[in-house]
Amino acid sequence: MEKNNLIITTEQLLKIRFHLGHKKNKLNTSMIPFIYGFRHNITIFHLEKIIFSLKIIYKALIEIFAKRGTIFLASTQKDLPIYDYFKNFMNIKNNDDESNIYIHGYIAYKWINGIFTNYFFYRKLMDQIVSVEKELLNSRDKKYLKYLEGVQQRNYFPNPDLAVLFGYNVDACKEFNLLSVPVIGVLDSNATKESYIYGIPGNDDSYEVLQFFFEFIKQTERAGRLYEKNEFYMLCLAKAKSKVFE
Repeated sequence: MEKNNLIITTEQLLKIRFHLGHKKNKLNTSMIPFIYGFRHNITIFHLEKIIFSLKIIYKALIEIFAKRGTIFLASTQKDLPIYDYFKNFMNIKNNDDESNIYIHGYIAYKWINGIFTNYFFYRKLMDQIVSVEKELLNSRDKKYLKYLEGVQQRNYFPNPDLAVLFGYNVDACKEFNLLSVPVIGVLDSNATKESYIYGIPGNDDSYEVLQFFFEFIKQTERAGRLYEKNEFYMLCLAKAKSKVFE
C-alpha cells in the first residue's frame, strides 16, 4: 500500500478557510515562514505549505497507527464543540466492532497540570470519584469528573506516542515536552511553533477546519489499519515461502 496517496486541493482549504490567520498585529514571528501575505489586516497562510505539512503529518500518523501506537487529543477551545468530537471519535467502532484503540484519551475542557507527570495520583483520584454516586459529589469532584472524563475512560499507561493539540495551550505543551511526547497540531498565526515537533500552519478556531482535521485523522487511521494488515500478510507469506523451500 502506498502511504503517500493523500489528495488535498487548494480549493478544499480555501472553502473551509484553512488559510485565514489572526490579525496582523497578533502575528508570532516564528510563523513568518508560513505566511503568504496580508489582506484587510488579516494574516494569510501559504496554501502549498499547508498541504505539504498535512502530507508530512499524514505519513507520520500512518506509521503510528500501523504499529498500534496511540495518540492523545487535547483542546481547551471554548468556541468549538470539541467535547462532542472527541467523545464520538473515541467511541467509533471499526469493522471488527472494536472501540478506537488508537485514541489514548482526551482533554476537552480544561488542562489540569500534572495529569501526565502525576498520572497515578489523578488516576486514583478519578477511581475514588467514580465510585461515589453523582448526587453525592461535591463541586470540586464534579469538575474533575468533567475535565478528566477522557482520561478516566482509558487504562493505558500515561504516556501516548503522540499528542494532537487543537488550539495552542502552553501548559499542555510544557507537560508533553517534559515527558518527551511529540506534539503536533494546527498552528495559527499567533502560536509558538517551538513547542511542537511538527505543526500545520492554519486556522485553528474554525468549525469547518475542526471537521476537516477529524476526517483527516480518521483517514490516516483507516490507512494505518490497512497498512498493518498488508504488512502482516506479507510477513506470513514470506514465512510460508521459506517453509516451502526449506
